[in-house]
Amino acid sequence: MIKPATKALSVLLCAALLVGTAACSSNTTSSAGNTASTAPSDGEIQSDASAESKADSSENVEKPKTITAMLDAGIVKVAQGQKQFCEEFQKETGIELKVTQPNHNEYIQKVKMSFASGDIPDIVEINNDNMVQFANNGALYDMTDLIEHSDVFQNILKDEKAQNTFNAVKVKGRIYGCPEENGTGVVSYIRKDLLDKAKLKVPTTYDEFITALKAFAKMKTEDGKAIIPYTAPGLDPQSQNYLPEFYQNTTGTFELKDGKWIDGFTTDAMKDTLTKMQAAYKEGLLDKEIVTNKTSTCRDKWYAGQVGVFSYWTGAWAITLTDKLHKSLPDAEVVPMPALEGTKYSRRVPATVAITAKAKNPKGIFKYFFEYVHGGEDGTMLWTHGVKDVHYKVENGKYETLPCLDDPKTKFTRAIVDIGANLETNYKDPFPIDPRITESNKILAQAEKTTPLCPPSDSYYKNGGTLQTLRSQITANVVIQGKSAGDGISQYKSQAGAKVKQILKEFNESK
Repeated sequence: MIKPATKALSVLLCAALLVGTAACSSNTTSSAGNTASTAPSDGEIQSDASAESKADSSENVEKPKTITAMLDAGIVKVAQGQKQFCEEFQKETGIELKVTQPNHNEYIQKVKMSFASGDIPDIVEINNDNMVQFANNGALYDMTDLIEHSDVFQNILKDEKAQNTFNAVKVKGRIYGCPEENGTGVVSYIRKDLLDKAKLKVPTTYDEFITALKAFAKMKTEDGKAIIPYTAPGLDPQSQNYLPEFYQNTTGTFELKDGKWIDGFTTDAMKDTLTKMQAAYKEGLLDKEIVTNKTSTCRDKWYAGQVGVFSYWTGAWAITLTDKLHKSLPDAEVVPMPALEGTKYSRRVPATVAITAKAKNPKGIFKYFFEYVHGGEDGTMLWTHGVKDVHYKVENGKYETLPCLDDPKTKFTRAIVDIGANLETNYKDPFPIDPRITESNKILAQAEKTTPLCPPSDSYYKNGGTLQTLRSQITANVVIQGKSAGDGISQYKSQAGAKVKQILKEFNESK
């Protein structure tokens, strides 16, 4: 039977599902939902979550028999050994882990529907604006005090990078979701063999970069197809992290500048971005299908050897992008490109795992799930590499990944955490780390930026999706149709000015 508060929540959420928003930055392309966000309405699930969380996590707490979880990319897929993962978790902790893993494209909608139906899991994977809105409306348990009193997490928070990661996911100074890892990010991968063919070095300035793209545009693949100099899954600000060389001084959306929220789409930097992309598209330097591309489309073109530059995730993806390309072109050489002069790469705010406010035993869940997987020992090993003799093997003290259960031709790379992105400084990873992972992470760290989460704002939740659509339309009209950047931005100001003004007012007044 649904309790009164949850039943009231269900009614309100069913109506609220019609309301959409857009994320502050392109960091929403990460896991745990990258679509419009809607959370339970204010006051309906406040319960005693914040007050209860003030207890010291070191006290004796009841051990849960079962933990129910709705996860997106926060666990291995069924075809990759999810059953064995959950069995290993139960073997190590004595707790049954029941996982629901919707299709990625439907994930956040399924989370909303679980709240609407009253069938709310103990923990959910959630990120970005979705997490902010759910937290602000009382749907998530306030973990701040448990973290502050946890030896496990205080050890983690001695590390500056981990501090930055936890600060990035705070909502009004509180922590409602525990980061799965230190956020990864996007860097540009360039075909060095094509640069060598053109007798060019890895570019360090925008002009050198354009010169390289022009050289690629004159080349063909082995089967006679034209090389696509630069591919990306979109042009608009929601795809800005995949086009870092063009979005040099703005995200093109809501951003924090000198302590004040502004709309980056109205700035001179955005005008410069649009002008540069327009010129590059006209010269054939950008993929002609860029507006309709998905990330999977771009990857397939890259794997086929048709692309000169592709900006994508660091870490394990550095291996995948190289190895799959080598299946088509064994002699191809790929390098992550240091950020151009004056350019930053985007490090995403990581996905988080949150305890829902209606969980019956949040302290037990925190102690026996969160402290276990982040303790730097067996739980962290499971969280990172999966199950021994399923996902990896150990022979004579040497650790080696096994073929994926769903694709025996490909080695298993990770369970949840991207290799090299662990929060836990006391965790000594026994696996040798591929130098391609190390190099890509190093390139990111040399010139990174993290766009903070947008503050709670009803106007943003109501109008964010509309503004995102308008930015996309104007960007396409400028870059592809030839409209002037100045006219495009003027159109945006005219059509969106009142909505933007109210959103920024609410952002800047949020405490």
